[in-house]
Order: sequence, then structure tokens, then C-alpha cells
Amino acid sequence: MILQMLGPFVVLVFLCPGVNAMQNEQAFPDISFKVFNDFIAQNFSSKITLATVLMLLFTTVENPDLLNLHQCQQNPQLSDEKRVNLSSWIKSLAREVQKQTPKPKFKTLFKQSENFKSMPESQIITNIGTKLNNFAGLLGLNSFGSDGRLIQRLLPISKKEIQAIMIICPPSIVCSDNKCRGRAILQHSDPNEIATTTLVKGSEIFKDVAILSGKCSNCKTHYFADHENYPEVGGSRRWVYLNNAKYLKVGKSLYVDWIFSNAVVNGTYSFHASVSAYAEFWTNSYGKQESLKIERHQIWQAFVHETVRTIAEASGVIFETNDNPSIDDLTHDAFAILGEGVP
Repeated sequence: MILQMLGPFVVLVFLCPGVNAMQNEQAFPDISFKVFNDFIAQNFSSKITLATVLMLLFTTVENPDLLNLHQCQQNPQLSDEKRVNLSSWIKSLAREVQKQTPKPKFKTLFKQSENFKSMPESQIITNIGTKLNNFAGLLGLNSFGSDGRLIQRLLPISKKEIQAIMIICPPSIVCSDNKCRGRAILQHSDPNEIATTTLVKGSEIFKDVAILSGKCSNCKTHYFADHENYPEVGGSRRWVYLNNAKYLKVGKSLYVDWIFSNAVVNGTYSFHASVSAYAEFWTNSYGKQESLKIERHQIWQAFVHETVRTIAEASGVIFETNDNPSIDDLTHDAFAILGEGVP
């Protein structure tokens, strides 16, 4: 068993006998919210939280191999096999739900009429196992038909239909210039011409992500996801690095998060990998499935931006340079400001 993070939720995923890792996916369960809500209301406490419900949902859909094994015992195909309504497979999942769910939240998996406090351990597991079995049926995760014949083994469940809609925007919420006294930042991007990009979060790829920028109506500072720029008295603008940037722009059409950029730095140092080798490794490992090829110059920019951000943050320095610097100019200025002279 492994614990998998799915957004803010910890999901129980069992390692079970399965098929080749390279396989197709099946669509995420498509049921009405009313049917889903009725099932939750009929089977669990009225005090159950959204987080607990989603944990149960994702735990169920993330374990298709376990459900296949469980349903095979529910639908024996040979005369010498015994039909089991609640197999040890689904009971094992129930035990892990019990172990991994905090006690106050675990109690909400039972209705008041079920008298949870007086239940023996075996009955608790049977109760939860039955609810998980019924939950899988509600979601249409059935590998056998009503006649007991195998329809198709369950495949991994695609999460594309429930993938979050991402927008890249400035992390600042008010103008950073003290003279503006906390003035709100207005959207600078033209609503009719919003630019889009590809965003890589860790190893996840999001395409056609909208990019929004902001501006202060008073001091004319512009705000972006990874930097700010402000006008100097002479008319030119200065580029200010954000040490707390959530996303970094690497190239014309790619943004990455700090997990990706930090992995680039760690991989380069730990494995003495060249930027070309790391670009090839990442593309072969993660990019091919989404037809995304990471280029050498993008890895190099991720390396430079992440090291500049990390050193500036550790040194307590707000790093500034000329507006829209080339990667060579950025590297030169960063060494001059954050190099050996920085304490």
C-alpha cells in the first residue's frame, strides 16, 4: 500500500497484482450529483465532511486492481470456486481506511442508528467493507455484469475530467510600493486577448493555461507570476525577482513550478547531468504521454531562475536587474549581485 497525494487529499492506493503498466484508462465515473449525494446521506453520518467524502471517492477510484480481485470472488467462474460477497481484498481496504482516518472523522462513516460504539472490530470492518463495495457499484466500477459474466477488467481511472482549471497570476495582492499604502492590484491583461501557456507542476502537464498580469494604477508597477517591474525616474523599467514565486517562466511558452525547477537543480548536482541530458530524461519520462518536449534551453533557464531565487531568498536579498533581461544578462547580473560578495 502507498499513500498518494491527490490535491489536498491523502488517498489509499493498494499495490495489487495487475497488468502491464502501459495501458489505457477508463473515464472517470459519470453519475449525477443527486445520486451521489443520496448515497452519502443514506450510508454515512450527516456530520461527514467534504474532505472525508472525497477521500473515500478517490480511494475507491484509485484501486481498480483491488476491485477487480474483489469482484472476481463475488462472481466465481468455476464450479469449485466459492462465491464470497465480501472478500478479504475489500476488507483489507476497509482496515486501511480505519487505520488512516482520524478517529473523529472515522466515526462519521457510520449513521447514528448503526450504534458504532458498541460494534466489535470485525463488524466495523464488515460495515465499512460493505459500504466501499456499494460505493464502487454506485460509481459504475463493475468488471462483471448482473449475470456474473466478466465484462471487462477495470482499468486505471482517468482524472482529466476533474482536472483543475489553472490560471497563472501574480502572487502579490496589493502594491508593494509603500507610497501606494496597500493599493489593490488591477488586472493588466486584456480580457479579450488572454495569453495561454503550458504549465508543468512537478510532473503534471497543464495545457492552455491562462496567464494574467496586474498593475498598480498609482505607481504604474506591473505584476507578474515570477517578477515585478517598475518605472524609474528616467523612464526605463527595473525587473524585480520574486523570491516567493510559485511559477517560473522558462522560455516563451512554458511555465514550471518550484518542484520542477528544484528537481532540475538537484538532478544537475546529484547526477552531474548536463541540461541536455536532463531535458531528454524528463521528456522521455513524462513529456511523451502529453506530446511535450522539454528543450535544453528551457532546462537551463529553469536552473538559472531557481538558483537565483534560492540564493536571493537565503541571502535576504531582493534581486533587481534591467527589465526583460536575456538569460546571459541575468546570469551576469546575478553573479555580480549574489556572487561572492553576498554574506
